[in-house]
Amino acid sequence: MQNIHSDKILILDFGAQYTQLIARRVRELGVYCEIWAWDHDPAEIAAWGAKGIIFSGGPESTTLAGAPKAPQAAFDSGLPILGICYGMQTMAAQLGGATEAADAREFGHARVEIVAKDALLAGLTDHAPATALDVWMSHGDHVAAAPPGFVVVAVDSSQIEARHVAWLSGCSHLVQAFAEGRDVYSEFASIVFGFPVTKKNIPERFIGKQSILGLGYGLGDEKFTRSIPVMSLNQIGQQIMLEPEEGLRIVQTYRRTYREIPQTWKVLNNLIALSLAGGKQLDFGPVKLKRGEILLPSGLSLYYHDLYQADGNWLFTYGGKIKRLYGGALLENISQSLARIVIMDAAIRIRRRLDKYGIRLALQVHDELVYVVPEKVAPVVRQIVLEEMNRRPVWGADLPLASEAGIGPNYGEAK
Repeated sequence: MQNIHSDKILILDFGAQYTQLIARRVRELGVYCEIWAWDHDPAEIAAWGAKGIIFSGGPESTTLAGAPKAPQAAFDSGLPILGICYGMQTMAAQLGGATEAADAREFGHARVEIVAKDALLAGLTDHAPATALDVWMSHGDHVAAAPPGFVVVAVDSSQIEARHVAWLSGCSHLVQAFAEGRDVYSEFASIVFGFPVTKKNIPERFIGKQSILGLGYGLGDEKFTRSIPVMSLNQIGQQIMLEPEEGLRIVQTYRRTYREIPQTWKVLNNLIALSLAGGKQLDFGPVKLKRGEILLPSGLSLYYHDLYQADGNWLFTYGGKIKRLYGGALLENISQSLARIVIMDAAIRIRRRLDKYGIRLALQVHDELVYVVPEKVAPVVRQIVLEEMNRRPVWGADLPLASEAGIGPNYGEAK
């Protein structure tokens, strides 16, 4: 008979409501485990013979004096440790990192995207295909800085959606500008303002940036004009006010300069009627359109199940709300989906190359991947993430990709 005590897990409880659930899940996997208090006798922890330790969550805050701490014996044991919620936070803080209170508490349902295969998540699925897990959040703190000996490596896929828009639209001169690494923000701002704009011309270049990043999906001049004061104050600390006539002129200049993009909106408007509503199977770049569905090169699909026409508009339901579908919006849907495929495929390749270092993806934020790595291998990791984020997909051999990566003691300084 197998000795159930030969492999066992020790759970150190910091007061979480779900500690018993953790233990139940471990036991359902056929592994013996026990729950001990976080301040249990360190000598008994060292002598118990666990194969791994789990730090549970709890109601306390590591930012307050006198907060519970994990016993040093757990770290000295050399065993693998899984920290959950507060358990992760106290682990980071005790090993020399930093935690801080978030601007607002997060509580309730959330969805975690699985971006790379990992033994820790093997067999877990809440959705088909298995790319996301349903989770429950209840926390007010987060880890702000990695412990000493570790740094944060953050890699950002530069202008990835705008690059897809230009590429899908066949806007060759904009694609070429991206491919050559030119400052497309300054170039467009120079056209708008009539003088050579550089990075030193911060307000003008900001207008160029917001135009390149925001006008590719058919954004109108009124919304563009209203958005600039808020976004400029948030991003450059300087509020830029545009007169309505100036906003209109900028939008019109964008559409004239990159005329292939608004022409693509018209093409996609026709594809909505012919394919998504009419049922004719047609190709658009690397995607295939048919009735109510867009098949992506990853094998996943975008669905518009209940697409219908009313008062000359194509409408569909998403998230319980009625949405309007038009050429610019469809280009946005496709561009964002392809961009996500590029980033997630890169994350998988990075995961394979970093496996020998035992490094896993710590965070994915929009078009950024973030890793917490030993400081001595950070330059190697930086080179790997840049290589993989710049690799063009097989379905887009001429898609111009670029990325930037930084190393720092925390996420903010690594960005």
